[in-house]
Amino acid sequence: MKKIIIPFLLILTLCSCSSFFSGPVELDIEYPEATVNGETVTYSELEYFEEHHKSEVMSEFILKYDAVPDDDFWDTPINGETPRQYLYNLCKEKILEAKIQLILCKENNIYKDISIDHFYQLKEHHNKTFKNNETIGVSQIPVMYYDYYIDNGVMELKNILGKTSLAPTDGEIKNKMISIKEKYPDKIEDEQLSIAKDILVEEKYEAYIEKLCDEAHVDWGSFDEFQNELYSN
Repeated sequence: MKKIIIPFLLILTLCSCSSFFSGPVELDIEYPEATVNGETVTYSELEYFEEHHKSEVMSEFILKYDAVPDDDFWDTPINGETPRQYLYNLCKEKILEAKIQLILCKENNIYKDISIDHFYQLKEHHNKTFKNNETIGVSQIPVMYYDYYIDNGVMELKNILGKTSLAPTDGEIKNKMISIKEKYPDKIEDEQLSIAKDILVEEKYEAYIEKLCDEAHVDWGSFDEFQNELYSN
């Protein structure tokens, strides 16, 4: 999904539309869990991604389909799909991509515990320490803490894989250097070589993650059932 610049008045509209939070019915079941390649996905992860992507989905439906941001917004079908269903499917894609990369981080000893609860506790401890010590050069971890730890882990993961399984071959580097020299003629050769390697690693990494996502063993069953029961009334 492309990033959308949201006008200020639309932001006010998004904030005033509260139907997404309106009264989940009481259920006599426990919060469900899903799995990605055997790794547990808690319902907290779905809630995290829903919280941070709902405005994005609202803006797309309002700007693209002229949807009305009223109390029925989330459950009004457009082209056969409600915004709530669209958001849910988007978040499942985000969860799958995140979990696949976190599993790789775990396998490469970047993180030992890749649960969202663990990252939340890390964030809380870090921010409490920062607040008490006011350490120079250290900032508080933002509200989107899960993305923060995923992004940091992925950066380290790319550095590791870029020197091992995803390392560019001499032939690949030679071919890439042709376009790099044309695009950056003023840079010295060492800088051009570094750019070429970085681009190749990024391309290989993206293709690798896409392949792992396509081949992943995913069970959303209990999530799907829970969502259906939660919003069936």
